[in-house]
Amino acid sequence: MILKKDIQGLSVIAKRVKAKVNLIGYNEVADCAYRSPIKKEMDVFSQALRNKGVRVTVRYSAGSDISAACGQLRLKKASIKG
Repeated sequence: MILKKDIQGLSVIAKRVKAKVNLIGYNEVADCAYRSPIKKEMDVFSQALRNKGVRVTVRYSAGSDISAACGQLRLKKASIKG
């Protein structure tokens, strides 16, 4: 869910420090309630930031189909340790 306050808050900070924002979708992992954003959500969020004058790059993750994307391997390692 895209919240206007998130867009506003991030844009204020990014412009203050002259940052370029890299948007990377969350990689889903088993036993977590969070979900990956759909492409349309990423597009809407990135465009809203651009409309506020923020430089934005949307980055797409690879490896999620085999549970090897960023964050997914960490969870497997933590689960193995017990």
